[in-house]
This record gives sequence, C-alpha cells and structure tokens, in this order.
Amino acid sequence: EAGRESMSHYLTKASWSTTVSRLTDESGEGLGDEARRRALGCVRTEHQPGGANVRFDVYVNGGCGSMSGLVVEVETLYGTGTALHKVLDTIESRVKAGASRLWVVVPNPQAVIYLPQLLRLERYVRELFKGKEIRFYTLDVKGSAPVRLIEVARRLLDEWRKLKGEPAGGAEEGVTPAQ
Repeated sequence: EAGRESMSHYLTKASWSTTVSRLTDESGEGLGDEARRRALGCVRTEHQPGGANVRFDVYVNGGCGSMSGLVVEVETLYGTGTALHKVLDTIESRVKAGASRLWVVVPNPQAVIYLPQLLRLERYVRELFKGKEIRFYTLDVKGSAPVRLIEVARRLLDEWRKLKGEPAGGAEEGVTPAQ
C-alpha cells in the first residue's frame, strides 16, 4: 500500500504526522527535545490495527492525552476513480477497523475544488456513524495548523461577500454552508 503513495500523499502524511505530534504535546513545556521525543513517540504512521486489513496513515497511541486513539487519513483524491466514493470507502473501512476518532485530511487545492461535495460527505458520514468523531480537515499553510473544511467554507464565503461589497461576517451570524 505504501509503495503506491503519490508524492503528494506522502508529503501530506509527513506534514500531518508532525502536526499531530505537536498537538499531542499537552504538557505545556513546548517542544523541547524531551517533549518532542515523547510527542513523536505517541504518533505512528502506517499503523495496522490487530486483525484489520487496513493501515492507518497516522495513528495516535493510547495514553497520549486528548489525542489518544486519533486516526488521520490523507486523501489526495488523485487516481482513485470517483473521488468521493474512495473517501467514503476509506471512512467505512477505518470505522470497521475500530477507529472512533477519524480526521480525513485533504490537501488544500483538492479541498477547495471539492469543498461542497466534501462538506456534504462529512455531514453524511457523521450521521451514518453517530457516536464516532469524524471530521474533515485541510492544512493552514501559514500556521501549519489543522483547519476544518467548514471553516474554509466560512472564510471563502466571507471573502466572496467582501468582493460583492457586502459586509463580511454572515458566516458568524448563522448564515453558513450546510454542515
């Protein structure tokens, strides 16, 4: 499976592995050498849960604070047939393998291109898998922090309103894309 990864998938996974490691450091010590080692020790890539026939792109081990048990799946949407069906198949297989917290990460260009469809898919799988924490993200290129796709939609909506000469902020006032 790993041998077939595109460079985009590999680099996005590496970036998210580092991002999740930083988020895992909840000690308040910052990322000094020892804290960095502990945080990195909490995160595994290509983790295969026992008995499952899948590999999680990024997995946070148990006992690693509030991020414990988090599964991160990178979906580049390249060369996978119908892109949204591939994402749905990935989500279903990860939940079946025991993931109860799942972040689906889509690189920025694809996230914007498929934004309405991805938001509908997120809403659908959250309803389908009630009780599971399933969220769709992309990466904030300025701050290297995770950004929910719904937040990307709100920001784009605000920018669109500004371009039309309307006051921005409607997203915060309850006029938001369907969640």
